[in-house]
Amino acid sequence: DGPIGVFYLVKNGDTDLNVFLRISEDEGQTFGEPIPVTDRPGYHVMNNDRVTLLESGRLLCPVSFTLDQTKENHYRSMCFYSDDGGQHWQAGQGEVDLPKRGAMEPEVIELKDGRVLMIVRSQLGRIYAARSSDGGDTWSAAEAWGPPAPEAPSTLRRIPSTGDLVLVWNNNVDT
Repeated sequence: DGPIGVFYLVKNGDTDLNVFLRISEDEGQTFGEPIPVTDRPGYHVMNNDRVTLLESGRLLCPVSFTLDQTKENHYRSMCFYSDDGGQHWQAGQGEVDLPKRGAMEPEVIELKDGRVLMIVRSQLGRIYAARSSDGGDTWSAAEAWGPPAPEAPSTLRRIPSTGDLVLVWNNNVDT
Protein backbone atom coordinates (compact mmCIF):
# COMPACT_ATOMS: atom_id res chain seq x y z
CA ASP A 1 0.00 0.00 0.00
CA GLY A 2 1.13 3.52 -0.68
CA PRO A 3 3.81 4.99 -2.90
CA ILE A 4 6.89 3.16 -4.18
CA GLY A 5 10.31 4.77 -3.82
CA VAL A 6 13.43 4.04 -5.83
CA PHE A 7 16.68 5.27 -4.31
CA TYR A 8 19.76 5.52 -6.49
CA LEU A 9 23.22 7.09 -6.58
CA VAL A 10 24.63 9.57 -9.10
CA LYS A 11 28.42 9.69 -9.34
CA ASN A 12 30.08 12.76 -10.83
CA GLY A 13 33.62 11.99 -9.65
CA ASP A 14 35.74 11.04 -6.63
CA THR A 15 34.38 13.99 -4.64
CA ASP A 16 30.75 13.88 -5.76
CA LEU A 17 28.44 10.91 -5.21
CA ASN A 18 24.87 11.68 -4.14
CA VAL A 19 21.69 9.81 -3.26
CA PHE A 20 18.40 10.58 -5.02
CA LEU A 21 14.84 9.32 -4.68
CA ARG A 22 12.08 9.00 -7.28
CA ILE A 23 8.54 8.23 -6.10
CA SER A 24 5.75 6.40 -7.95
CA GLU A 25 2.11 6.91 -6.99
CA ASP A 26 0.83 4.42 -9.61
CA GLU A 27 2.53 1.13 -8.64
CA GLY A 28 5.66 1.80 -10.68
CA GLN A 29 4.03 2.78 -13.97
CA THR A 30 5.60 6.25 -13.75
CA PHE A 31 7.99 7.98 -11.36
CA GLY A 32 8.20 11.61 -10.31
CA GLU A 33 11.15 13.94 -10.64
CA PRO A 34 14.40 13.15 -8.78
CA ILE A 35 14.44 14.30 -5.15
CA PRO A 36 17.93 14.94 -3.73
CA VAL A 37 18.50 13.09 -0.45
CA THR A 38 22.10 14.09 0.25
CA ASP A 39 22.45 17.86 0.15
CA ARG A 40 26.04 18.66 0.90
CA PRO A 41 29.41 18.24 -0.79
CA GLY A 42 31.07 14.85 -0.62
CA TYR A 43 31.08 11.28 -1.77
CA HIS A 44 27.99 9.63 -0.17
CA VAL A 45 27.83 5.81 -0.21
CA MET A 46 24.61 3.89 0.47
CA ASN A 47 24.35 0.12 0.10
CA ASN A 48 21.33 -1.62 -1.42
CA ASP A 49 18.20 -2.05 0.70
CA ARG A 50 19.31 0.26 3.51
CA VAL A 51 16.54 2.87 3.76
CA THR A 52 14.46 2.22 6.89
CA LEU A 53 10.94 3.33 7.81
CA LEU A 54 10.58 3.94 11.56
CA GLU A 55 7.35 3.43 13.52
CA SER A 56 7.04 7.24 13.70
CA GLY A 57 6.86 7.39 9.89
CA ARG A 58 10.36 8.86 9.59
CA LEU A 59 12.48 7.55 6.73
CA LEU A 60 16.18 7.05 7.49
CA CYS A 61 18.74 6.96 4.70
CA PRO A 62 22.05 5.76 6.22
CA VAL A 63 25.16 6.81 4.29
CA SER A 64 28.88 6.83 4.77
CA PHE A 65 30.70 9.79 3.30
CA THR A 66 34.11 11.27 2.62
CA LEU A 67 35.08 14.52 0.98
CA ASP A 68 37.34 12.73 -1.53
CA GLN A 69 37.36 8.95 -1.92
CA THR A 70 40.79 8.94 -3.58
CA LYS A 71 42.76 11.47 -1.54
CA GLU A 72 41.04 11.34 1.87
CA ASN A 73 39.52 7.83 1.82
CA HIS A 74 38.25 8.11 5.41
CA TYR A 75 34.52 7.59 5.90
CA ARG A 76 32.07 8.71 8.57
CA SER A 77 28.50 7.42 8.78
CA MET A 78 25.28 9.33 9.39
CA CYS A 79 21.62 9.43 8.39
CA PHE A 80 19.63 11.77 6.23
CA TYR A 81 15.97 11.72 7.27
CA SER A 82 12.55 12.63 5.97
CA ASP A 83 9.39 13.17 8.00
CA ASP A 84 7.14 13.76 4.97
CA GLY A 85 7.33 10.54 2.98
CA GLY A 86 10.58 11.41 1.20
CA GLN A 87 9.54 14.76 -0.28
CA HIS A 88 12.18 16.68 1.74
CA TRP A 89 15.38 15.44 3.40
CA GLN A 90 17.54 16.77 6.19
CA ALA A 91 21.03 15.79 7.33
CA GLY A 92 21.22 14.35 10.82
CA GLN A 93 23.42 16.24 13.26
CA GLY A 94 25.48 13.29 14.44
CA GLU A 95 28.18 11.23 12.78
CA VAL A 96 29.79 7.89 13.60
CA ASP A 97 33.55 7.69 13.10
CA LEU A 98 36.24 5.06 13.71
CA PRO A 99 40.02 4.80 13.23
CA LYS A 100 41.77 3.75 10.02
CA ARG A 101 39.34 4.10 7.02
CA GLY A 102 36.50 4.95 9.39
CA ALA A 103 32.87 3.85 9.74
CA MET A 104 31.61 2.56 6.41
CA GLU A 105 28.46 1.16 4.76
CA PRO A 106 25.99 1.70 7.61
CA GLU A 107 22.84 -0.32 8.26
CA VAL A 108 20.10 0.92 10.62
CA ILE A 109 17.24 -0.85 12.36
CA GLU A 110 14.68 0.28 14.90
CA LEU A 111 14.93 -1.59 18.20
CA LYS A 112 11.89 -2.72 20.19
CA ASP A 113 12.47 0.11 22.71
CA GLY A 114 12.28 2.73 19.94
CA ARG A 115 16.01 3.48 19.73
CA VAL A 116 17.78 3.06 16.40
CA LEU A 117 20.82 0.81 16.05
CA MET A 118 23.43 1.54 13.38
CA ILE A 119 26.01 -1.08 12.47
CA VAL A 120 29.02 -0.19 10.33
CA ARG A 121 31.81 -1.87 8.43
CA SER A 122 35.24 -1.21 9.89
CA GLN A 123 38.90 -2.17 9.53
CA LEU A 124 39.07 -3.07 13.22
CA GLY A 125 38.23 -6.79 12.98
CA ARG A 126 34.65 -6.39 14.21
CA ILE A 127 31.32 -4.90 13.29
CA TYR A 128 30.81 -1.66 15.22
CA ALA A 129 27.49 -0.25 16.44
CA ALA A 130 26.13 3.10 17.59
CA ARG A 131 22.69 3.96 18.96
CA SER A 132 20.32 6.87 18.51
CA SER A 133 17.55 7.90 20.91
CA ASP A 134 16.23 10.67 18.65
CA GLY A 135 15.23 8.88 15.46
CA GLY A 136 18.64 8.83 13.79
CA ASP A 137 19.53 12.50 14.26
CA THR A 138 22.44 11.99 16.71
CA TRP A 139 24.49 8.90 17.63
CA SER A 140 26.38 7.44 20.56
CA ALA A 141 30.05 6.58 20.16
CA ALA A 142 30.52 3.36 18.20
CA GLU A 143 31.48 0.21 20.11
CA ALA A 144 32.53 -3.26 18.98
CA TRP A 145 29.38 -5.34 18.43
CA GLY A 146 28.60 -8.87 17.35
CA PRO A 147 31.04 -11.45 16.04
CA PRO A 148 34.49 -10.84 14.58
CA ALA A 149 34.22 -9.61 11.01
CA PRO A 150 36.49 -8.57 8.14
CA GLU A 151 36.22 -5.24 6.36
CA ALA A 152 32.93 -6.12 4.67
CA PRO A 153 29.37 -4.84 4.94
CA SER A 154 26.83 -6.64 7.14
CA THR A 155 23.05 -6.80 6.96
CA LEU A 156 20.69 -6.73 9.94
CA ARG A 157 16.99 -7.63 9.66
CA ARG A 158 14.08 -8.48 11.94
CA ILE A 159 12.20 -11.77 11.66
CA PRO A 160 8.53 -10.65 11.40
CA SER A 161 7.04 -13.67 13.18
CA THR A 162 9.33 -13.48 16.25
CA GLY A 163 10.77 -9.98 16.33
CA ASP A 164 14.27 -11.46 16.64
CA LEU A 165 17.18 -9.82 14.83
CA VAL A 166 19.18 -11.71 12.21
CA LEU A 167 22.71 -10.66 11.28
CA VAL A 168 24.21 -11.66 7.94
CA TRP A 169 27.96 -11.04 7.78
CA ASN A 170 31.11 -12.35 6.19
CA ASN A 171 32.45 -14.97 8.61
CA ASN A 172 35.95 -14.89 7.17
CA VAL A 173 38.33 -13.04 9.45
CA ASP A 174 42.00 -13.24 8.56
CA THR A 175 43.74 -13.46 11.93
